[in-house]
Amino acid sequence: MSNFKSDASLANSAASGFVTVEFEPAKITVKKSDVTAMGNGKKVGDKIFKQAKRVNKKMLKVAKKVPAYAKKVETQDMEDAQMIEKQIRNIHFDPVF
Repeated sequence: MSNFKSDASLANSAASGFVTVEFEPAKITVKKSDVTAMGNGKKVGDKIFKQAKRVNKKMLKVAKKVPAYAKKVETQDMEDAQMIEKQIRNIHFDPVF
């Protein structure tokens, strides 16, 4: 048999890791501490946190599509392998002597 293989269960396992990702605000230590520095630090931290959440959300959206795509590829691989095997069985070699 031909060796065409795709593994939808491995793709599902890989994509499921994105579901459990959680983000929490990080703590940062600064050398100078005054009201302006703290306010700026909070703004920067909030922006980073929001962007990280957006990236995670987009990654999750893509990851959710991976198992269905992998299943489709797996099915196509099986069909291709069957077609190739059928073609190989239909080849007749004439002996040359």
